[in-house]
Amino acid sequence: MTNAAYQSSAHRKRNDVVFPVVNTLLLILLMFVTLYPVLNTVAYSFNDGTDALRGNIGLWPRVWSLSSYKSILSDHAVFQAAWISASKTVIITLLNLFWTSMLAYTLSRREYVLRKFITTVMILTMYVNAGLIPNYLLISKTLHLSKSYWVYIVPTMFSCFNMIVLRTYISGLPEALVESARIDGAGDIRIFWQIIFPLCKPVLATVALFVAVGSWNSWFDTHLYCGGQKELHSLQ
Repeated sequence: MTNAAYQSSAHRKRNDVVFPVVNTLLLILLMFVTLYPVLNTVAYSFNDGTDALRGNIGLWPRVWSLSSYKSILSDHAVFQAAWISASKTVIITLLNLFWTSMLAYTLSRREYVLRKFITTVMILTMYVNAGLIPNYLLISKTLHLSKSYWVYIVPTMFSCFNMIVLRTYISGLPEALVESARIDGAGDIRIFWQIIFPLCKPVLATVALFVAVGSWNSWFDTHLYCGGQKELHSLQ
């Protein structure tokens, strides 16, 4: 082995050792930075409430106490709010996937004459929004959804952005699958549910995650439309 080849081999071996070590250290640091706020919150929850007002609690409680958990478990409003948050998250996610995926499939069909026009209109609504006040008037005065459970469901059971994502994914699927199904006599509904929908599981899982997280963390709709209805308050 020549000297140059030996040095090159030694350099590669050194890189093979250095990169995994540095990569592992960076990932450990990132994990710690990500978990620290969560662990700090857990430490505060197990600390005495009066003592916690002093602050400066790290990853371990200073004065152990279960008073915070006793207070939560004895409050019926917390369980009611948890039920509202969980139920609306599940319902919104399922309805959003249902309506969004069906429209995405329709607009992905090249034989559909109005697909470009409808897609353009959908995209325009993402850029040209009516604003907070018109939305409030529409939901509360026109649709009369304020102070009801449906105010969480109806305005959020469809998403233009998610529809564009699903439409793009469906358009990338082989057209031969649809053509073969049509030759066998399958209609659009059967093609969608038995062929397209199962193939969209990866993107559907991604969209479901977006919708579920957004619904679970949503608090403004509760504050705006259900402020006086404590039985409709969510955890947020």
